[in-house]
Amino acid sequence: MQATLPLRRFTKQHKLVTSELRSSHGPSYSAEELQAFFAARNLILREAEENTTELNLRRAAGANDFAEGRLKAAPSAGPLLPEASCELKRCRAVRMRLAELRLRLRRPAA
Repeated sequence: MQATLPLRRFTKQHKLVTSELRSSHGPSYSAEELQAFFAARNLILREAEENTTELNLRRAAGANDFAEGRLKAAPSAGPLLPEASCELKRCRAVRMRLAELRLRLRRPAA
């Protein structure tokens, strides 16, 4: 059976271009991209609060970890994102909220 999408073939030229786009610290993101990561995290968190399932909690935790990792990895997060420390605090608060939701999910109904 044939796959629906053709296999992508990568050439040496493609690898060279991709490596040139990366900085020595990994990919760098603009303030708008970082804000988009946080917005996506917030949407997924809201969904987990409205429909608390183990899958939604894992999705929210992954989105939070991803957003926090991008913020910490941004070498120039200071000038790009003045509210970087507030976002790091928000990431910690999201982690705490997810822990509360997990406890509620695992607690037997009375």
